Amino acid sequence: MTTYFALLRSELRVSMRERSVLFFNYLFPMVFFFMFGEFMNARASLGSAQFIVSTVLAIGIMGNGFFGMGMRAVQERELGILRRLRLAPITPAPILFASLVSGVLIYLPSAILTLVLANRVYHMPAPPNLLSLVTFIAIGSAAFRSIGLIIASVADSAAEAQILIQILYLPMLFMSGTTFPTVNLPKWIQTLSGYMPATYLKSGMQGIIQNGESLVANGSSVAALLATFMVGFIISFKIFRWSKEDRVSSGAKAWVAAVLAPFVALGAWESYGGTNNVRQAIAYRQLARSSSFRIHDVRVFVGDGQVVDRADVYLKNGKIVDVVEEDRSAAADSTSYITIEGAGKTVLPGLIDVHAHFGSPGIAISDGFDQEMAKWPERAARAYLYSGVTAAKSVGDATDDLLKVKHGLANGEMLGTELFMTGPLFTAPGGHGTEYFRYLPEMMRKSLEPQMAAAYSDPSEAAARVDGLASQGVDGIKAVLEAGGAGTLFERLDLNVFKAVVQAAKRHGLPVVVHTGVAEDVKDAADQGVDGIEHGSMRDLIPDVVISEMASKGIRYDPTLVVLDSIVRIAHRDESLLEDALVRQTMPAKLLAKMHSWMSNHELDSALLRIPDLKNTGAVKNLVSAYRAGVPLVLGTDSGNLGTFHGSAVHREMELWQEAGIPPADILKAATSNAAHLLAADKRIGKVARGYEASLVIVDGNPLEDIRATRRISDVFFKGERVKRSSLFEEN
Repeated sequence: MTTYFALLRSELRVSMRERSVLFFNYLFPMVFFFMFGEFMNARASLGSAQFIVSTVLAIGIMGNGFFGMGMRAVQERELGILRRLRLAPITPAPILFASLVSGVLIYLPSAILTLVLANRVYHMPAPPNLLSLVTFIAIGSAAFRSIGLIIASVADSAAEAQILIQILYLPMLFMSGTTFPTVNLPKWIQTLSGYMPATYLKSGMQGIIQNGESLVANGSSVAALLATFMVGFIISFKIFRWSKEDRVSSGAKAWVAAVLAPFVALGAWESYGGTNNVRQAIAYRQLARSSSFRIHDVRVFVGDGQVVDRADVYLKNGKIVDVVEEDRSAAADSTSYITIEGAGKTVLPGLIDVHAHFGSPGIAISDGFDQEMAKWPERAARAYLYSGVTAAKSVGDATDDLLKVKHGLANGEMLGTELFMTGPLFTAPGGHGTEYFRYLPEMMRKSLEPQMAAAYSDPSEAAARVDGLASQGVDGIKAVLEAGGAGTLFERLDLNVFKAVVQAAKRHGLPVVVHTGVAEDVKDAADQGVDGIEHGSMRDLIPDVVISEMASKGIRYDPTLVVLDSIVRIAHRDESLLEDALVRQTMPAKLLAKMHSWMSNHELDSALLRIPDLKNTGAVKNLVSAYRAGVPLVLGTDSGNLGTFHGSAVHREMELWQEAGIPPADILKAATSNAAHLLAADKRIGKVARGYEASLVIVDGNPLEDIRATRRISDVFFKGERVKRSSLFEEN
């Protein structure tokens, strides 16, 4: 071992005198550090600072391996230094050991300097798992030094080594996510990046620095880099060249491909459903949500009814950090924030839809399944966000599939509105909700019906199902109390079963909402002290005594007028509902064309033609009565039903309320703070207030004078990310 350490000491002394070593280990990464820092406004974004640090560390490790190792080894061979060492005599092992270890030791101070500068210049705190980061840097440095050794062994000259280095270095620099997030790159580049060692180097460091992950959480990256180090060392030993006259056989050169074998395997895995692309997408979301914004001189609707006429709203790291009225000084230095001018605009909490069906697009499909519907929940989530709706609740979609979508939206894998869900409808055997499955093939019916319609006649079984749903992570429970009407009759849920469902949900702290059809259903639901009434009664008037009970118990009322409005318009072949600007912007043109064709040619149901004008229905009258009695209102749409489209329907619902005489401020309250309370999320969403999530919508004009101003969307923020609305529907 004396020889090994003697060579290591010598290598360290020589390296510290080499200008190229100092340049690629210290100066070169710092150029990127300050260049990217200014370009990405790292002072205003913790995520940007973390991204820049992981980028600079990755660039430094690659430079250390490719240029510091690959080029230097070739130069030492050409200068005859290695030939003189051969006379010692020694084997290649101590030389390779000294080169690898010295490179790691020389680079570590540069990595520490980068972290110190990030803290001092951009106020980035030290990574919580500092030991994991240092260990990962050492592993990455050793792996890329091994690749550099391979290059040195196969290159016949410094010029040839330079060509080989650039062939490997430049694609890794720009196509692996090192300098640009891969989610912003074309799909083919994202696929190709899965085969690049730099992808796993950057991904691992970003996970440790940005997410506080450990080495174990980055096991695939660690394993691949360790394998590269070991394979590279062995191959370098086998084909080591003491002098430029030595030649490597063609067969020996073929072994070089083995050093990239771990990444070929990982790339193939990523192409067939691996997780690194998902990790990259999540990291990019976190980066985008960590920026700092100042919305200047804007009208603020707080969410609870309060209005600030002129204020600055400060957003940082996904939160609202201050709302500063014009006569008060800001708590923060505005120079570190990106300023958005808000004069003449209004900022609102992100709108909330408490009643939606994510599994259906609201389109009549007469010629079989359309491919556009294959991933409709994801499309619906994007349509909501495009429309300024930052939270929506599913009430009766396929539970297992939607839980996956909910998870993907929550962790940032995909971008769309925040998804809440109740799981299946609790109904009676033969009750409302079961009719949708009557004509499906038996296998499909057996798969879908239990996920969407929990039909029970036994109270204990129903309660047990609630327990199971609570463990799956649903956000609430929905039950059905309706016997139907107008020729369509259903079995009504037994009140003992209903009571058992409500009590089980309350044990788990899950809000309970109830689908009702007539006033009697509303009374039975109110008697159990549920959290919300869905639809109310569209056919008869709810007695004053029941409305008073709802007001006294704080039961929220969701009239869903827009779904009835859509049915009436479809019955009268009013295709203007398809010309709504938000509908055209969020719905695929192909599906709208099919809906146009269906509306023009479908046979009208005589029962639809008998539905009165919306203003003359019990739905509107009950809404007005509930409002006047002080019943807390919430806004839902029943989107997914025929002609009622995700996102745009929220704005139509608000307009229908305004036409019914509800003041705009109370409509907005129903669509923000009241809705957040029903979702049991009112401590973090539903208000423009300090400490709340930065999920906001900025509109031109004043919706407090005319609710239609909510359609004039200027900006949408979701958890601090300024959403690029025009790119929400782009396919990579």
